[in-house]
Amino acid sequence: MVEVVQPGDVVRRVIRTRKFAVAITLQMIICGGVHVLVGYLQQSCFGQCEVPMPGVGNDACLLPGVGRIHIISEVFIDAFLTSFFISGVSLAGRTRDVRNGTVPPVSPEAFPRGAVLSLLYPRCGPITRRERRLANVRSWVGITITWGTLWGTFTMLTAFVLYLVPVDGPAGERFCLSPWQFIYARALWTDIEAVLVAVGSFVLWCTRAPRPADRELYGSVASVASSPRAKLLHEDPLVVP
Repeated sequence: MVEVVQPGDVVRRVIRTRKFAVAITLQMIICGGVHVLVGYLQQSCFGQCEVPMPGVGNDACLLPGVGRIHIISEVFIDAFLTSFFISGVSLAGRTRDVRNGTVPPVSPEAFPRGAVLSLLYPRCGPITRRERRLANVRSWVGITITWGTLWGTFTMLTAFVLYLVPVDGPAGERFCLSPWQFIYARALWTDIEAVLVAVGSFVLWCTRAPRPADRELYGSVASVASSPRAKLLHEDPLVVP
């Protein structure tokens, strides 16, 4: 019988596992690598020219009219795409892991709740077998919109605070980054969002995935695995009261 992770046991049985550490690390590396690659292609004319040298005309600046790239136009695009892909990859991965038994299923009551977490990782109401896919899509879209909006807004506020910090140079040139500085800073900043989204999504999707059936009820594991009906031998997911 599959043992479901209960409230108070999530940290020990889910977050402190090797599977969790590997999944979060891989998503962070891939996310950062993709942003470095995209930044390089953006700055190098898609590989047709060299990355420009630092200079007023080539730098990435916060507001239009100063640099070659306007950071204000990139912020929300990065935030929405990062939350969309990270939560989506986590959904597919955790569903497969729980079904295969490499990650334990988590009781819905074990997912930490509260006003903040309910906003960041929407659960979207009760879940039954028929509603599972639709509910997962709703939560996926909710995570994307919430994190895209909140992280984009937080990024803009952070950038404007840095813009207003008294440093040398007139207004408008006080928050500009050289091409490579922008590439690496962008990758690092989106990695922070990716980790935050991935950590919550990992646990959330473990509450949504269908649990493996108690195969002892159907005979040996080998006979079940070789049967055409093997895909049907799954228990109903837990129902949120």
